[in-house]
Formats: sequence, structure tokens, C-alpha cells
Amino acid sequence: MDLLWKALVPTILVASIFACEKDLTIEMDESDQLIIINSVFNPEDIFRIEVTKSFSPFGSSQVEELKDAKVSLLENGSFLEELTYASDAGETIGSFASTIIPSKNKIYQIEVEDPKLGKAQASSIIPDKVNVDNVLIEWTRWGKNNLTSVRYLFSFELNDQQQENYYFLTMSSPIYKLNSETDEYEFHANQYMEIKTGDLPEHQLYVRNGLLFRDENFDGNTYQIVGSATTYLQPFGDFDQAGDLMRDTSVLQIQLHSLSEELYNFYSSHSTVLLNQNDIYSEPAPIYTNVENGLGTFGGENVTVIDAEISY
Repeated sequence: MDLLWKALVPTILVASIFACEKDLTIEMDESDQLIIINSVFNPEDIFRIEVTKSFSPFGSSQVEELKDAKVSLLENGSFLEELTYASDAGETIGSFASTIIPSKNKIYQIEVEDPKLGKAQASSIIPDKVNVDNVLIEWTRWGKNNLTSVRYLFSFELNDQQQENYYFLTMSSPIYKLNSETDEYEFHANQYMEIKTGDLPEHQLYVRNGLLFRDENFDGNTYQIVGSATTYLQPFGDFDQAGDLMRDTSVLQIQLHSLSEELYNFYSSHSTVLLNQNDIYSEPAPIYTNVENGLGTFGGENVTVIDAEISY
């Protein structure tokens, strides 16, 4: 997960203090630290749970992991296994990993016990994956002699299910890097696009230029989403190739995340904080957490990925 509660807690505290001209008294002692649980899980991989503790205003702001905590995983109320801690080379934070891959529409619960901080827990599900049809992507000329960006017009149909659904839409250009040993290009990263659409009700802009939205206005129906997606060429330079990096100009990748309600609420609340961070007159905005007796986010998602051909 790109945005973790362990990093957000001090940021949120500072933002809350300076977001408006009000006196704010913080009553906290060293015993008020909480367990932080972070995990975004999907049906393609095992559970990976980051477990840390909140910062103390009296101590260091360095992230402290709870490596010795007891972390238990339950499915529909039944115990599955105790997770084990591991730290990969090059990773700043380790995680507790399961041996099983989660399934959709089952309630998963995580319980974390620490001798000093007590017990925290959270639960969530993986929703159904949504179907996307009739995808059209068209390159469009954007301004004269524009050498810094490329714009595409897009449309696709979302086949919404008859239940409350939550979505996060991102689009990207695949970037490939030359392998000097094999002399072949291999997938390197996704460069995310700026998405704009005027017909998507009550959507929110979120990190990586993605759009958050829910299906209140088209619940259970097929809904067409139309808009534009802009790719800024830097830092990859030339549109076709720059050094050992190359953009795939034949496809635009659409990632439509079906989110659990818990994950949507977290993204939505953090989106509000990001929107107001430079407004000194805005009211403090709380960050959503679904962790009982703690902080953080434990939420499931199911991602539909479409590699759509671009028409020129």
C-alpha cells in the first residue's frame, strides 16, 4: 500500500493543528500509543500485514515495528493461522505474512496482540470483480507542438452489480526498461495518468491522479464513463524511447479497483486531507480507520485490468 498509517499519523497531527486558526490542546502521555495495522489484500496474493505503533510526542518519530506481536487471521469467525514476521532485503518495513490466499466475499479478521499495547483488531472483505466492456481509447492532438504530454480520449462501460459498490479508477502507460544482459525490454513501471471526466457523479480525485466514486446514482445498471487521460512524458523524455526506458505507445492500461467499504472510506477521508492541506482556513479532517483499539486500514480490493489498444 502506498499510503500507510504509520507515515500518516504525524502528518495528520500537524495538519490538524495548522489547518485552521484555533487553539488545540492535546492531552497525551507516553502510555497512549496505539497499535497500527496496515494491509490492502486481494485474491491474487497472500496476506501481508504491517504492524507498527503510533508515534509518541515525547519520543522519536522513527517508525517502530511490533515484530514480536501475536498476529492471528480468521475467516468468517473461524481461526485460520498465526502469521509469521519477515523482512525482505531492501524493504524498510517488514510484514506478517499468511500461507493462504484470501477469497472474495468472505469476512477476514485480523487480531494483533502486544504485551504492552494490548489487543487491536479489524475486519473486511474482498468484493466481486466488476466487468468492463466496450472500451474505446483514442489519441488526440493537444495543442500545437506539444512535446511534454500526450492526451487520450476514453470511454468504457461499467457493469455495476445490484449492491452497494465502491470504486477507484486509475489509468497508466506501461514503461519498459532495457535489460543490459539480455538486450531485451522488460516491464519496469506504470506511469499513471491524470484523469478527467465530467459525467461521473460525486467523484473524488486521489493520489496518482485516480478517481474515487461509488454507485449510488447507477446501482445495478450499466454505466458509461467518458473522459480524458493525460500522460506527462517526463521523466521518460521522448515519446517513443529515452535511453534505456521505453513507453508502450500501443496500449493504455485501465485499472478499475472494486473496493471494500472500509478501504473506500479510508481513501475518501485521506483524499479530503490532501485537498485541504494548503488551505489554512479549512476545518481539520479526520482520517478513517476500521481498526478497533488501534489505528490503520485493513481492507480488501479486487482489480479489473484492461490493456486497451490505442487508436491513432
